[in-house]
Amino acid sequence: MEEKNKYITLEDGTDFRKIAKIMTEAGWQMNHATARNVLMTGLSKLITNISEEVGTHLSAKEVETLLKNQQLHEALAEILYKAHQNQEENDERDQQG
Repeated sequence: MEEKNKYITLEDGTDFRKIAKIMTEAGWQMNHATARNVLMTGLSKLITNISEEVGTHLSAKEVETLLKNQQLHEALAEILYKAHQNQEENDERDQQG
């Protein structure tokens, strides 16, 4: 089954140009391509480490294929969103008492 490559787009997401601008303003000079490469390198390491942790060793090609899967990006976005919500709730509880 051939998978068509397409850009990953998440609702209410921040595109790589916005990320590059934010990072540049914070002192880390970069353009949108660098922002994308930094993210993809980090995700590649994350996927590789998770696969090794569960005893499944993925090849570089398999990791590359996973990185092109929109479902993976949607799942990661949901995990990060929930982690952010939990952190905000914990911060509110800490401030209250």
